[in-house]
Amino acid sequence: MSNSTIQQKVIEQIAWSSAALDKAETALAEKQAMEQRYAELIPAVVDALAKNERIDEHEKSAAAEMLLDPIKALEILEKVAEHRTGSEAGQLGTPTGNVKTASYNSLTSPFAGVPTSGEKESDRRYREALLGY
Repeated sequence: MSNSTIQQKVIEQIAWSSAALDKAETALAEKQAMEQRYAELIPAVVDALAKNERIDEHEKSAAAEMLLDPIKALEILEKVAEHRTGSEAGQLGTPTGNVKTASYNSLTSPFAGVPTSGEKESDRRYREALLGY
């Protein structure tokens, strides 16, 4: 090998090393920025979980620690999405205000042909004529 090819290869190796170090530095800066953003968001998230009765007060530190891991954070998010508090569950499907109920008597109602779940006088007479009882 000639002296110039060895020098050329050394220069190429230095350039590749420099490019690799630049990429590593960029990746490290991105990771540090992400960790700083985590540190800013986690206390607010933990407070919101406690305020909305998703965790108890004594679980705050454990929740903050778990939220640092993205996998655990997704597991927590899944559980929070499935969770309902007692006050929320009590509100679902319950009527608000006055509850109206219908009552109908075929003997006293002035309206003909109103469907009912009970037996009407006309049903009783029809059954009696048809079946004999």
